[in-house]
Amino acid sequence: ELKSTQHELHSNLEQLESVNEDLRSINEEAASMNEELQSANEELETSKEELQSINEELTTVNNELENKVSELQLLNDDMTNLLVSTDIPTLFLDRDHRIRRATPAAARLFRVLPTDVGRSIADIKASVSDDRLLRDCQEVLRSLAPVEGQVATTDGRIYHRKIQPYRTSSDRIEGVVVTYNDITVPVRAAEQAREAQNYAEAIVETIREPLVVLDQSLVVQTANDAFFKIFDLVPARVLGLHFYDVGGGEWDIPELRDLLEHILPRENQLVDYEVRRNFEGVGSLVMCLNARVLNAGQRQLILIAMEDITIRIRAENTRNMVLREMVLYEEKERHRLALELHDETGQHVTAFLLGLASLKAAHDKPESRNLVAEMQTQAEELARQLHGISLQLRPMALDDHGLERALANYVEDVAMRQHLEVDLHTSGSGHGRLPSHVETALYRMTQEAITNVLKHGKATKASIVLAHKAREVSLIIEDDGVGFDTDAAPDGSRGNGSRIGLRGIRERVMLAGGTLTIESHPGKGAALYARIPLPAGNHEE
Repeated sequence: ELKSTQHELHSNLEQLESVNEDLRSINEEAASMNEELQSANEELETSKEELQSINEELTTVNNELENKVSELQLLNDDMTNLLVSTDIPTLFLDRDHRIRRATPAAARLFRVLPTDVGRSIADIKASVSDDRLLRDCQEVLRSLAPVEGQVATTDGRIYHRKIQPYRTSSDRIEGVVVTYNDITVPVRAAEQAREAQNYAEAIVETIREPLVVLDQSLVVQTANDAFFKIFDLVPARVLGLHFYDVGGGEWDIPELRDLLEHILPRENQLVDYEVRRNFEGVGSLVMCLNARVLNAGQRQLILIAMEDITIRIRAENTRNMVLREMVLYEEKERHRLALELHDETGQHVTAFLLGLASLKAAHDKPESRNLVAEMQTQAEELARQLHGISLQLRPMALDDHGLERALANYVEDVAMRQHLEVDLHTSGSGHGRLPSHVETALYRMTQEAITNVLKHGKATKASIVLAHKAREVSLIIEDDGVGFDTDAAPDGSRGNGSRIGLRGIRERVMLAGGTLTIESHPGKGAALYARIPLPAGNHEE
């Protein structure tokens, strides 16, 4: 039994060892499964992280897509507003001329509705005459070069039509873009400008006086036939040439340069400028120039009108020469008559007065003495009048002593006979005597001016200022009379009598080569300013 028990125990021990082996095997399998489970868990953790990363990427992509959608929506809104707000009729056509899009302004030319998208433009009724639209679209698709032209609507408006390729962002040609720009106003303005230019050119050609048009650089743009004829020029040698180089360079005058380059741009006009030149192939001419700046669109032009005053100047010179001869002859006659009145007639009157004095002494009767005294008074008055007439004709002091003494005597005589207070101021006597014709002119001017003051001015005072300088002499005569309106009487006249007197003064100043200015206002008197130039070394001692 003990052995049997040992055997059982031994058998049980073996079973226990077998169970133990099985348990170790199970334990090893459990450990292996545990490692596999840990590995699977780690893989699951990694997959979870990858899924989270993918989820974050998907969220980012979704946000980016939402932003892109917003940008596209905004861009679409901007494009829609641009197309709606633009006033240029525009059509977007595909390669088969079907409408892809159209601006609302296109409805003015084509009856395009939103529902017309996809329809051929050939099926749309248009108010614009554009028969070449489809052919030009085909040409643009073939050559990929824009095609432009002008079309008109049934109501007379004019459009500039431009067709260009419709390019995608990938540089593919998916159709054409047609735009219509309204150019009615500029086209009509250009037509009016052409008509105005033709009208102006017709006027320029019709005018008989020479006309020339220069640009801002003084280059000749055009000229009329009168200009070419009077200066014996041909257009091919003038147009496009600088004005100073025209002809033989006769217009290259320093003073004229200054007027055209500096004064004319500032004042916009040039009035009565005389040019005395010997023109090549023509001879000596005197031209009177008048210029004006004209605004012609974006540039300025200079219009120069010329008047040939050669004959008029020669006639004026001849007239002045004749007038000088007449004045000289008149002064000689005045001098002769003054001498005759002073010498012969004066001597007879003096002898008559002496005879009356003897007759008065010889008669004792009061009646006879009274009669003789009355005759003496009349004879003395006659002698004074003859002396005054002699002074008026030709004062001896003017020939013997000069202008200052003659004016002093004249002022004294006026104060005594006419009761007009006259102040005389002279200066420059150290320069010597003035030329005889200048002294005579100034003395006669003074006489006629004071006569006007006495007859028409109703003045109580007058002043005479004579200033003799080295190169000129000036005479100023002022009065406190009633004055006159120089605008109403351009020649400075109060009436017919004074008009003749002032005209005579002006002619005398002109004959002496001087200038005369008259200033006056109603109720404020009048003033005459005369200036006569004196050539150097032409004084009389």
